[in-house]
Amino acid sequence: MRGIWFVRHGATDWNRDHRLQGQTDIALSAEGLAQAETLALTLAECPVASITCSDLQRAVRTARPIARLHGIEPFLTPDLREVCLGDWEGLTPDDIRARWGEAVLSAYQGDPTTNPPPGAEERSEVEQRVSRAITAVLEDLTDGVHLVVGHGGTLRTAICCAIGAPTELARRMWLDNASITRVDFGSRLPRLISLNDTSHLGPKR
Repeated sequence: MRGIWFVRHGATDWNRDHRLQGQTDIALSAEGLAQAETLALTLAECPVASITCSDLQRAVRTARPIARLHGIEPFLTPDLREVCLGDWEGLTPDDIRARWGEAVLSAYQGDPTTNPPPGAEERSEVEQRVSRAITAVLEDLTDGVHLVVGHGGTLRTAICCAIGAPTELARRMWLDNASITRVDFGSRLPRLISLNDTSHLGPKR
């Protein structure tokens, strides 16, 4: 087996409240902590060879239980941080609607690349740093599973980078908290084996 498995961090209170997190360093909620432990148990028998992780605490705290079981020290990198959302971080859709209007919010939801929040990170910067992180993982790819632990926005871009797909496809994907997405490198071309697998978390409520 040779693959990269992408793991989105566990849930936070801001996820529950539908607040945009971006690069604000939010801790996992009680639910998220439980999801991190479930992920560790799910991956306990998996041949984990390395863990590369965003340095924001919600990602680190998701990675730590997995790393502990496998005796691995995660490599933390700011290149996998979530997209910076500028003035909108910490706000709910209702907050944004009240301050900027429905049209601005709808434009962002329809195409965040060309309609970013005020003060947000440029999409080209996001793609550059995420590509740098995934290239580093690919350069050291060995047999086993290499975990990449991070955030919904940047992991979707990372998945596109890993399989050689246009990054424009990233916004057509969805990754739930504590989900696993598997890409296999055992054949000539990378293959997306599963996307947004949450079966280990039990039935969705």
